[in-house]
Amino acid sequence: MASACPTDRRPEQALLDFSRRLDRRAAPWSIDEPWLVECASELARIDAPELGLYWLAAARLTELALVRAGLCADGGELTAVGDLLLNPRLIHVHIKGRCVPVEKERHTPLTVQFASWAGDRGVKSWLKHQTTLQIVEKPILTSLRDMLAGGGRLAPSYLESVDERMQRIADTVNFVACSHGPGRSDFGQYAASAAFSEAVFVQAHLCRFDTAVFQALGREIETMAGCPDRPSRFLAEPWPQ
Repeated sequence: MASACPTDRRPEQALLDFSRRLDRRAAPWSIDEPWLVECASELARIDAPELGLYWLAAARLTELALVRAGLCADGGELTAVGDLLLNPRLIHVHIKGRCVPVEKERHTPLTVQFASWAGDRGVKSWLKHQTTLQIVEKPILTSLRDMLAGGGRLAPSYLESVDERMQRIADTVNFVACSHGPGRSDFGQYAASAAFSEAVFVQAHLCRFDTAVFQALGREIETMAGCPDRPSRFLAEPWPQ
């Protein structure tokens, strides 16, 4: 993927090219967090928030993040879905008396990472009185959702659908976590071996997302690239001034 938007390309063409590159990576199982973060950075470099195409492209990227997170939740990959939805990508720990913050190890509890810093004082008490936390980079799906909402250019109905699916992912994570009991350490194995009635119950609690909205957004971009003023059902009308 190109590392920047060349200055000799109009933003409309850059956004069209960006959308087409997303199509080439649209299989949910081929998507991961680093790729989503890279795409979000590329979109930010195009930097054309005045264009409807920009927000449709941002929505397409969000769709891929949603589908990937849903797939991870359905497969019981709780760490992976947590990284996309819940676990910040970067947290700075500010320590009293220290000018430079310490980067939190992403999958390590604070009580473990800073146990040696606390000494005999007790790590929980030391963390409470000697540190403050600063979220520097949110989870990529949360970051994308906040960007879409903050732009004010997308239709409220679309933003509501994003929120509903994010909640569905969280509900599925809770369901999967509660389904782990004796002999059920692997959720995929449990779901595959469940009796019919139980399998129906399991399926009703999974995300089972598809790429239909992603594909519809792509068609909108292809059409609007040649007619930028064309209205879209995904965009708010009238646009805020």
